[in-house]
Amino acid sequence: MGETKQGFNLFKAFADYDRRIIHATMMIVMIIFLLLPLKLPLIVSEQTNKYYNILNNIKPGDKVLFVFDCEPSGFQELRSGIIATMRMLLEREAKIAVIIGVPESIALPGIVIDTLQEIWTRKATNMVKIMSILGMLGQMMLQFQHQRQTGSLQ
Repeated sequence: MGETKQGFNLFKAFADYDRRIIHATMMIVMIIFLLLPLKLPLIVSEQTNKYYNILNNIKPGDKVLFVFDCEPSGFQELRSGIIATMRMLLEREAKIAVIIGVPESIALPGIVIDTLQEIWTRKATNMVKIMSILGMLGQMMLQFQHQRQTGSLQ
């Protein structure tokens, strides 16, 4: 009654398999791909070229309006691009004004500044004041626009 049918069990075979063989196989495959890389075509879009051409042409003292117009839920997806752009702007010593386009995103500039703390302390001078003033103005403008759209503002 308690007998089980004996047959090939894939999970048992993997559990009993010598792991050194798996590691050696993985190492050989990795070395092959490192020595003989795949020739994959990388296509850079025209929009990306324009974006980096604009960033590369920024000179010290140029004024840049940096708008955080993303929800916190989408920030993680855009974070690396936002940080790379802010890093380039700081290294080129541009004058940066920051506006927060979505009320829930009030903390996002702080996250970016914390990430770029070393460059920020070397390059930034009065941008914190500009950012906080523009952040408050942006919040007030968004609230005003919302009130006009909902009809609660007479």
